[in-house]
Amino acid sequence: MRRFASLILVLCIALVFLIAPMQAAQAPPESSAGPEGGDSSVLPEGWPEDAQSTTGPVPPEGIDRGQQGDLAPEVQVVLSGVPAYIWHNGCGPTAAGMVIGYWDGQGFPDLVPGSASTQTAAVNNMISSSGNYNDYCLPIDSYPNLLPDKSEAPFGDEHPNDCVADLMRTSQSYYSNYYGWSWYSDVDNALQGYVSMVAPHYTATVVNQPWGTFTWNSFRAEIDAGRPVVLLVDTDGDGGTDHFVTAYGYRDDGGTNQYACRDTWDTGIHWYNFAQMASGRPWGIYGATTFRLSGSVAPGPLVYNSRTIDDDNSGDSSGNGNGIVNCGETIELFVSLRNQGSATATGVNATISTSDPYVAFVYNLSSPYPDIVAGGTGTNVDDFDMWVSDSTPHNHVVHFNLNVTASNGGPWSTSFDVPVSCTGGEYKVHLPLVVRCWPPIPYQPTLYAISNPDGDGNYTVTWSAADGATTYQLHEDDNAAFSSPAEVYSGSGTSTSISGRAPGTYHYRVRGSNSFGFGGWSGTQSVTVQSTSGWTTIKAETFEGPFPNDWDVGDTNASGGDYYWGKRTCRTYAGSYSGWAVGGGDGASRACGSEYPTYVVGWMVYGPFSLADATAADLTFQLWLNTELGYDKVLRAASVDGNDFYGYSTSGTTEGWIAKTLDLAAVPTLGDLTGRSNVWIALVFISDSTITRAEGAYVDNIVLRKYVGSGLATVERESEALPATVREEVMQLRLVP
Repeated sequence: MRRFASLILVLCIALVFLIAPMQAAQAPPESSAGPEGGDSSVLPEGWPEDAQSTTGPVPPEGIDRGQQGDLAPEVQVVLSGVPAYIWHNGCGPTAAGMVIGYWDGQGFPDLVPGSASTQTAAVNNMISSSGNYNDYCLPIDSYPNLLPDKSEAPFGDEHPNDCVADLMRTSQSYYSNYYGWSWYSDVDNALQGYVSMVAPHYTATVVNQPWGTFTWNSFRAEIDAGRPVVLLVDTDGDGGTDHFVTAYGYRDDGGTNQYACRDTWDTGIHWYNFAQMASGRPWGIYGATTFRLSGSVAPGPLVYNSRTIDDDNSGDSSGNGNGIVNCGETIELFVSLRNQGSATATGVNATISTSDPYVAFVYNLSSPYPDIVAGGTGTNVDDFDMWVSDSTPHNHVVHFNLNVTASNGGPWSTSFDVPVSCTGGEYKVHLPLVVRCWPPIPYQPTLYAISNPDGDGNYTVTWSAADGATTYQLHEDDNAAFSSPAEVYSGSGTSTSISGRAPGTYHYRVRGSNSFGFGGWSGTQSVTVQSTSGWTTIKAETFEGPFPNDWDVGDTNASGGDYYWGKRTCRTYAGSYSGWAVGGGDGASRACGSEYPTYVVGWMVYGPFSLADATAADLTFQLWLNTELGYDKVLRAASVDGNDFYGYSTSGTTEGWIAKTLDLAAVPTLGDLTGRSNVWIALVFISDSTITRAEGAYVDNIVLRKYVGSGLATVERESEALPATVREEVMQLRLVP
């Protein structure tokens, strides 16, 4: 029941850092900026040589959020393709990460694994990795109490730099950075260093330009050239810097000069006046970091394509020359690699290895390859030579690994299998006889896993080529024992399309044949055709039956008592029961109507469950709430590791029951969770050290569901507007086992 031993809250409550760390610059005369918003070629008098961000994961209370949304098309110039990322362990690395994500989609795909158009797990790792969080964000601190982290002595116990936040020194106490803070002077080094680290074949040109060298004209030139920039700004107009944003557009109507930005606090577009930072000028600019990329697109990956067995008695080989690996032979192995990238791989080299006890390498564990053009293949220049033991079992399969490098990419790993034939009909006699295998029927092919992500009755069955086979026979059956198989393919190919299958599970096997007969059957593979497209309920909770049942419940912060969700009759939406946030554990005997205790972090967690076959998914429930606005709250969140939960918190007074939803295809920070095999959801009640209210929170009619199959899935939306007495915030919760 007590699944989690400790909890770290990454507060997305309004963190307000009270004192800016840089000297406020005096407002210059309005005329000094000039008609272009600042054309001075030197720093303004008294301008700080460096400056710092100080904001947290939510906007400081009361700041101006600017004009939001697109302007008329004729007056705005806005770059398309700039991703919208939410604050992830610092506004500096998040803003820089959006620039990297943009360039990843502009023909430089090696910056981020997979698509960077949304905030995937790979994007978050690019911005701030788990090593960065553990070594520098923890312990989480805030001004003025700076807590030492692993950036301090002894040096060398921290993880190697692997993300933008590492290279920007974000959150590192040794550099006077509190959690999420960064220095302006480190932004250019971080962007330059990240490109060198992950894509050295690209050339990055990165320049920090403080106000004076960065002007309205130079900003417009960057945007017109398709290059977003990072700005350090003063959001509250107190004359001191506090926040990094990604600027990617400007207003061009002959009136007030304005820049468009993504501010890391939401996914929208915000417009602010393009002006020098000064007291009384919210969102004024301290400086910019410009970024541009050049260089060729990377090759690769280089993957296994095919193999050739040389087992004649010429050169380093010794065998019967039938092109099949037999016991006791010394073979020369040639392995073809395919370049799946969009550029030629040069300086290619591969090293072969295996842990198989029946194989010993004789010569040439590594070999160069010719240059391999995009989409093309190439074979090792020097053959890989190995001896196969004469005690190898018949039909034993040897698994080989290849580690591949190129002068302009890699490394990559690929693997392949080679079967060994040692049948009872094989004889080995000293000269003048040579090895013979009779009859030479084909080896078993390998039937590959069948992909059918949409669950319909149309899919492709694919298998490997089998040594000695000229044709193949594919069987299908709705019984795994193949009691009544049907032949669905016969021919020389290694794949066939299946269509029109009715709902159900289908099993397949394949074998090769030649003029001497059939070889052995492959292993079986199965595929399921969904009955219909539509919504499937994964978990429903009305609290009318046993609870917690398969929910995990507990209170991590049990210093003031052990309070968590419990089944109670105090206040219900439907039926006789609902879940009271403090009605379990020590709260099981708590009187209905009582005030909730302080220091509660009570949770109910469900998972893991799979969304691998889902195209949409959501969590819906009814919520009744009476808590201190902004401080005591209910979090609805999801996780992909069971530890880090991301979602939305609700605080205040709902004045009755309201419907709440978490769209699992659009979770803050995590993004789209459909297609993932392991997902968790959580409802958490959190109270701080002061001020409580009567009852706190109840939930009822919880439904977790997914949409499987083709067609349009409509996710539940919260139709009613929130009362003025209720506040919603993005929130991250770390539950450490």
